[in-house]
Amino acid sequence: MTVTKPFRPFDLFSGRRVTQARMIGEAWNGHGFEFSFEGLPNRTMIVQSICTGADREQELHDCLRLGVGYYFLHDETALSEGA
Repeated sequence: MTVTKPFRPFDLFSGRRVTQARMIGEAWNGHGFEFSFEGLPNRTMIVQSICTGADREQELHDCLRLGVGYYFLHDETALSEGA
């Protein structure tokens, strides 16, 4: 049985144009994609496949990790001038 539910943290991406898509790999403990969106320079959508095989107790076969990446942007020039 497939269960589909809304993932409220992704609401901020609704109606926005994707500006970049990047593959992410084993360093993130899975394989998937990270998407950047117009008007959100410091937020990304992360979708990863993290489970292969079956977990009979929970009836899981393939799992997705959904997340929002938060990036902190700074100006290197401003930082070096303040030092």
